[in-house]
Amino acid sequence: MRLRILLITPWFYPAHGFGGTVQRLFKVSKYLASWGHEVTVLTTDAMATGKFDRLLPVRETVEEIRVYRFHVRSSVRQLFFTPTMIRTALKKARDSDIVHACGTRNFQTDLGLLASILGRKPLIIQGFASVPINQEPGSFLEPFLKLLHTGITAGSEFRLADSYIAASKFEKEAFMRSGVPLAKIATIPSGADLDEFRFEHEPKEVLDFPLKDSFVLFVGRVNVIKGLDVLVSAFKIVSKNNPSVKLVLAGVDQGFGSTLVSLIDKLGLAGKVHWIRDPSRVVIALLMRSCEFLVLCKGSHCFQCWRNPGVDIRRG
Repeated sequence: MRLRILLITPWFYPAHGFGGTVQRLFKVSKYLASWGHEVTVLTTDAMATGKFDRLLPVRETVEEIRVYRFHVRSSVRQLFFTPTMIRTALKKARDSDIVHACGTRNFQTDLGLLASILGRKPLIIQGFASVPINQEPGSFLEPFLKLLHTGITAGSEFRLADSYIAASKFEKEAFMRSGVPLAKIATIPSGADLDEFRFEHEPKEVLDFPLKDSFVLFVGRVNVIKGLDVLVSAFKIVSKNNPSVKLVLAGVDQGFGSTLVSLIDKLGLAGKVHWIRDPSRVVIALLMRSCEFLVLCKGSHCFQCWRNPGVDIRRG
């Protein structure tokens, strides 16, 4: 069955400043389009929080995905106001089979709810870690804005959508605390595109870090919620008995970079911790293929560490 899918999102390719969220959206859209579905994306020109690219094409087709971009007129953190998107969203919803909104408590999801109601089309809302009220430790502005938004429009998002997608048990529980019935929540963990790890020829991209060294890898946004201060402090302890092992952090800075660098210097780890600030997908694939261990963030103070099965376990 061929579906006409309308995806309304505050962020989309090539806005890698928002981390894995954009990558997941792009990959899912790409494969849905390749399987014969018609995917139309309405998004903004945001490249990262507070950064916008007015030179991005207003309309383009990327990997069979039809992308429409709208200039952000004003913004508060990641609340991007795009009033010119309203007319297009209402029209496209009437011609679609389903409306898929990304994130909660944002202007685009509010618009997705309105478009689905007026167009009488089912609405799916995907959380993308936006559901908890106080996601960033020590932040007073974020919970205030989220509570305000919930009181105005977002409360309806948690009642009126037809289905909700959670990436984890944590996000499912956050949806339930917001009033979403369990029967409406589908848990779909994030996947991996294995094609990214298959190279016909060895990539020519050069890293300033030698891949032959043993290293522990973290891939993700450099954000306060990732708990990188805990990871770096733990690595300080580990490195005492394993002086040759390095820690590699690969991800864009989302406001925690200067604090992280100061901590690395304070702990005397400047030569042991390498931060690749804007890694390409090829670089990430190379790092993940070559690392000794991969560290996954499970919350601000909780990590899982996985040994890379592609690495000879006798090494080191």
